[in-house]
Amino acid sequence: MTIAFPLKTAALSALLAAALAAGPAAAENSFLTVTQLGARNSIGVEQDGANHRATVYQRGEDHLAMLTQDGNRNRAVVGQSGERHSGFTRQKGYGNIAGIAQFGEGQSARIRQSGRNNAAAVIQAGQGDSTTITQRGRGNVIVVIQN
Repeated sequence: MTIAFPLKTAALSALLAAALAAGPAAAENSFLTVTQLGARNSIGVEQDGANHRATVYQRGEDHLAMLTQDGNRNRAVVGQSGERHSGFTRQKGYGNIAGIAQFGEGQSARIRQSGRNNAAAVIQAGQGDSTTITQRGRGNVIVVIQN
């Protein structure tokens, strides 16, 4: 298990980085990509506006991901591996980026962004960690890592 955990962490972190680095498409469309492996995993996504990107990856059991995007060109990624994680992103504005990667058991993360060009990332490994981030305004950046 100690050998497999860093590999899972690296794989989900790579997924998170790739999704956040993706540039906007030429079309005025919003996109959602979902991968679910396991049992009793749930997602909810609401996109209002144009050119949003949302990606959800869930592996394991009993995960919940809720993503809301309002405005233009917002990006959100939630990756969950293990059991009983919850991840919530709420974005309002233009060009905001939110990423959540959770490993282990019972992690909870919330990211709320309003404004322009804000970036937030949460990486949690282990058991029972909780993070809440609120960004308002323009050009704010935060990264939270808990193990």
